Amino acid sequence: MQNFIKYKNNPVLGGEELGTCFDVYVWQDNGKFRMDFSWRKHDSAAVSFSNDGINWSEPIITLAPNYDSGWENRINRTCVIKVDGVYKMYY
Repeated sequence: MQNFIKYKNNPVLGGEELGTCFDVYVWQDNGKFRMDFSWRKHDSAAVSFSNDGINWSEPIITLAPNYDSGWENRINRTCVIKVDGVYKMYY
């Protein structure tokens, strides 16, 4: 069984500056780490990139809320996959 050690400088993304980042998952894409997550401060889905898994780029909103839709007021719990070079998001 693997014993994980919590990184002492948590969080690596979020905190006071960015606010709550949740539903996080990290995967490798094009030689970099890619973190897709729900960004509470903006009610949006977002992405950030890293070379080392510790230092992350500024988040980019990948799907913003649509307040007129009646059901997309808050975007969260996304799943992004890459199929034949095309990114697909489920939420």
